[in-house]
Amino acid sequence: MENSNRNNGKTGTMLGSLLVGTVIGAAVGILMAPMSGEETRRMIKDRVTSIQTKGQKVLKETPEKVLDLVSDVSEDVQDRATKLKKIGRKVVKEQKASLKHGVEEAKDVLQT
Repeated sequence: MENSNRNNGKTGTMLGSLLVGTVIGAAVGILMAPMSGEETRRMIKDRVTSIQTKGQKVLKETPEKVLDLVSDVSEDVQDRATKLKKIGRKVVKEQKASLKHGVEEAKDVLQT
């Protein structure tokens, strides 16, 4: 659970950084471009529309990515639990056999 919380935080930070970087890049591009006011306004409108489209796409894809991540984590936890269960059974079986052997040796010592 902690790992998924960390991943959600990283995803949010990454999306925020992407948005800030896009806005800064657009602003620098606008300031550096030698265009008329009308062309600059059109370019700003196009960039804003592009940013909105990208933002909507990211927001639309994020729940799917989160669900995929939850599914992957769930499968991983189940796999690890199964492996731990097998290891636990093996250890118990080995300890049981060792204890049985020790009891038999103790009986032999006591009978002689």
